[in-house]
Formats: sequence, C-alpha cells, structure tokens
Amino acid sequence: MPKKLIKAFISYAHKDAPFFAIFKDALKSQLNTSDKFEFSAWEDSEIPLGTDWDTVIKSNLGNANLAILCVSAGFLNSRYIQENEFDDLINQYPNTTIIPVYFNHCNFNANKKLAAKQFFKPGGDRYNKADKDDFAFCDLIKFRETDGTAIPNSNIDLYISDFVKNVEASLGGTADYYPPPGPEDKKPGEPFHKKEKKITDRIVEIAILAAIVLSLFFIIYTFAFNGDDAFETRKFNGTIGAAMFFGSGGLFVVNRKFQHG
Repeated sequence: MPKKLIKAFISYAHKDAPFFAIFKDALKSQLNTSDKFEFSAWEDSEIPLGTDWDTVIKSNLGNANLAILCVSAGFLNSRYIQENEFDDLINQYPNTTIIPVYFNHCNFNANKKLAAKQFFKPGGDRYNKADKDDFAFCDLIKFRETDGTAIPNSNIDLYISDFVKNVEASLGGTADYYPPPGPEDKKPGEPFHKKEKKITDRIVEIAILAAIVLSLFFIIYTFAFNGDDAFETRKFNGTIGAAMFFGSGGLFVVNRKFQHG
C-alpha cells in the first residue's frame, strides 16, 4: 500500500538561518526515513533563481498539508511571516496541520493565535540540557568563537526523531508520542511542556478548596442551626458566607487557569 504524500511547508526567520541550516538538514533526513508517510518538505532556499519569490512561497504554502513553524523572536517580528504565511494558514488554509516548534527563546504568548497551537517544546533533560528551564532547539547548537563554525550537540538527531514521531502521530490522528518521563515531564500521555505541579501549587489548591468547604458549612450552619438568632443577624452571616464561597470559588478558577497557562 503506497504511503500518503505529505507536503510540508517550513517557515523560519532568516535571522535564525545558522540554526535553521542544521535543523533543516536533520529534519529532512529523518522525514525521508518515515515508514508512515512520504514527506516532501519545502523551504524558501528552494526558490528558483529569477522567479517571483512571493508567488513561489504562496504557491507552496497553498499546496501544503503540513506547516512547520520555527518560532523565535525573529519569526514573531517578521511582518512578512505574520501577514503572508501565518495569517494565511489560519484564515485561508484551516485544514493544514500547523505544528510550531519552540526554535529560539521568545515570548510566543504575545501572539494569541499562535500560542493557542500545541507547540513542540520538550524538556531539555532528555537532551542533556537539564539546566535549561526554557529549553529551545537553539540550545543544542554552539558556535566556535574563533571562526563561527557550528558545533552541533550529539542529541540533535534524538530531538528531531522525537519531533518527527509527534508529527506522524498528529497527521495520523493517533495518540501523541512522548519520550520516557524525566524531571521536566509529568508522565507519558501528557504534553511535553506540562510539568509536575510544585508542592506550593498543591498547598494553595488544597487551601482554596478548604475555604470553599468551610464557607458552605458556615452558610448551612447559619440558617439551619441558628434559627433562634435574629433574622438580620442570620442574613448578615449568610452574606458573609456567600461572599466567602464565591470569593474562594473565583480564586480556585484563577489558580487553575494560572497553573495550566
């Protein structure tokens, strides 16, 4: 049975070209070994000389059923990428699978539409970068100070292999692939960037839940067991209890939203 053809469009900022050259070569090599799909990956270095480059880019973007976005500060600040690539993917090609890669350190949450997409953002501990709290692909590459020669990390192939397996899972509609859990990961079956809750987070959550339970108990006690008290007193106590209940409930919702980004 022939493998399904996947036309991939790779978007990146030219400011990241030194990192992208290594990423591109490793990615295309891994894609060529896929036993699930036949990949045809395109990026703008393949624009033929003398052609209208904007037309070629838009043609390849329109033909793609997979878009790999190498997200960085340069990517976010590129007006062309935002207006002619990312916006077109969102507005004109909703059936194209979009997979952003946390490529270089940046605040991608500044773009709400982009931040809403599931990123490939694994923990650095899997690639011998446990000291990096904000691990990005660029952390796997250093450049020699004397001549600027790239010194790739030996874990790049593992990183790209993990990425391709996740791409295949996304395209095939199967459960996501996750590497063995490490200190940065919760457990197999949860996204890479979800981390174990800190003990302080658990304590705050338990305290808020306790406040909700106590406020409910206060309300019930006020009206069920203090029937002899004056109505105004019970009304006042009930108002205090209700305020405690809704206030605690609001804190619980805000806390959960904060923990889950």
